[in-house]
Amino acid sequence: FTISHHQFCNCVSIATRSLRPGSSVSGRPTSKACREKQRTDKLNDRFVELGSTLEPGKPVKADKAAILCDATRMVIQLRAEAKQLKDTNDSLEEKIKELKVIYF
Repeated sequence: FTISHHQFCNCVSIATRSLRPGSSVSGRPTSKACREKQRTDKLNDRFVELGSTLEPGKPVKADKAAILCDATRMVIQLRAEAKQLKDTNDSLEEKIKELKVIYF
């Protein structure tokens, strides 16, 4: 679909304000195309934010599928690291208990 310049400018002007869905600064209902444009822009901003969080200092990938793939890989890696750290912590706590029994 395409939107007119007026609709686009209206979308841009209200995109930064939090309004109820279907309302605008002037009080007139916003068009479905305008609301969809706002939603798409918001999603694109979130993808850019996610991409920059995954690889700080590197240019953000434009491919949304690649960003999601990287995010999935990172979540899996972080879960594995968290499990390893928990297991190490449990092991160290057990050793502390054993040492307390021996020395106290």
